[in-house]
Amino acid sequence: MGCATGSIRAVNGSETRSASSLLADVPARVARADAVAGEPIAGVWRPRPDLCVLSLAGELDMSNAPDVARRLDEHIGPGPCCVIVELSRLTFMDSTGINELVGLARRLKAEGGEIVLAAPNANLIRLFEIVKLDELIPVVDSIEVALAHAA
Repeated sequence: MGCATGSIRAVNGSETRSASSLLADVPARVARADAVAGEPIAGVWRPRPDLCVLSLAGELDMSNAPDVARRLDEHIGPGPCCVIVELSRLTFMDSTGINELVGLARRLKAEGGEIVLAAPNANLIRLFEIVKLDELIPVVDSIEVALAHAA
């Protein structure tokens, strides 16, 4: 899709920074994010108004996937948005988690946005291949590649 770049206000509103400067912070924030036991969301950031990064950890299954989707919807809001779901610390996903990702991908596409899955482990890659999720949603090797895709 390619999201707009340029000069924007920082998320905390205290200063104006370039989009590239804000995006440079994302990999470091993902690396520092810690999930609370039983909570799959390690962090959610809006480095740009049209970009949302969600870092997941632990398990995404029927016990928490609908809540994760609801909470992500609160951060996205209406309108076109690129959503990067960083998966390097997600250890398990069941069909409920897959269904929520597909629903999110369809909603974002209808609004002119997209979703990119970043840094899944080998088990998740295999799962995505089996259910052909990788044919519907771009899956990339790292958060850096996902950010380049969204630029």
